[in-house]
Amino acid sequence: MNKFLTFIFLLFIFISCEKEQSEISIVGTWEAISFTVSNPIDENGDGIENKDYLKEDNCITWIIDFFENGALNIKSTQSVNDYDIVNNKLVIVDTYCDESKISGTWDLNDSGNLLNLTLKIPDEDDLIVNLVVVIERNRLTFLDFPFDPDEFISIEIEFRKI
Repeated sequence: MNKFLTFIFLLFIFISCEKEQSEISIVGTWEAISFTVSNPIDENGDGIENKDYLKEDNCITWIIDFFENGALNIKSTQSVNDYDIVNNKLVIVDTYCDESKISGTWDLNDSGNLLNLTLKIPDEDDLIVNLVVVIERNRLTFLDFPFDPDEFISIEIEFRKI
């Protein structure tokens, strides 16, 4: 009898875990909460290299809406820097925040770990991005998002569902 109750209990836990996993959905609104670059960079020109991109760009934000029908909207802001040469050094002379909006489509594989994005970027060809993702409860993480392909730098972006 004791073994039977143990079996029923374990079965209940297994079914509960399966149900919890299947309820995780990418559909909804996600806000970026961290940006970690693969190699330290000095984007703001202060002479200090960081892997934490939030220390390099004080106005970066990303909000992504994933819709049931496979559509998506991305609203982002980031710093735009103007540079000048002063005393033979490259210096940031003007920084402002620039907002952009991108639409597109998304598809998540059956395993829930590969996200395919087709982004409609104004005045450019569609950008197709295949991302390895981790989805856990209210967290979504893009692994190895291309940041600067010329320098082989990628960025890990973590989002929370809002």
